[in-house]
Amino acid sequence: MIERLVYHLTLSLRHSKPTPLTFFAGLLLQLLARNAPDSRDGMLSLLSSNFSIYTNLVDYSEGLEIQRSFEVMHGFLACDRLSALPQTVNLASSLPSLKGSIRPQLLIALNRLQDIGLDIVTYLTSVSRVNKQAALLRANSALDNLSDYVIAEVLIPEQIILRHIIYHWHRLISEAGGDIGHVETSTPVPNPYVVGNPMLGHTFVGREDIIQ
Repeated sequence: MIERLVYHLTLSLRHSKPTPLTFFAGLLLQLLARNAPDSRDGMLSLLSSNFSIYTNLVDYSEGLEIQRSFEVMHGFLACDRLSALPQTVNLASSLPSLKGSIRPQLLIALNRLQDIGLDIVTYLTSVSRVNKQAALLRANSALDNLSDYVIAEVLIPEQIILRHIIYHWHRLISEAGGDIGHVETSTPVPNPYVVGNPMLGHTFVGREDIIQ
């Protein structure tokens, strides 16, 4: 009863105008409704249309951490080509230090996504199919491990965004792996083997190109 009386007596003195935190809380509510990582376009549209909401928090205590982490998650999810992923993960370099962080688990997850980008660099720069496949396998395995960490340690609603990112990156890597496995030969391949007795000793000359 006393609490209600105090509330009504002070109502006219309250600042009821919406603030950036009010809008951010509304965004978090919308994120809670997207618990299944099945629609990247829907999540990306939500983050894009509300970009100004989480970029206006810098004046609040720890607001910079929230702003930067949401900007990075938006960039990670928006990347639609594996070739653009190494440049995209550089966004994580703008994240604040873990020391004194209000959500260190989220920052750890984003930093691990940045590390996965290094394997993608190996895939993109290597000329060997074996090295390319190994890099993609490492990246896929790291994403699986990160998924377990995110589910166990990162709180909702950021967990929901990260699950969308991991799901999306898995798809990009799977597509790249399919491209490696599908190799077309456009010209006939010469057969280095000939019928007849093998050349032995000093008579085996002039086939350095085949040996190479």
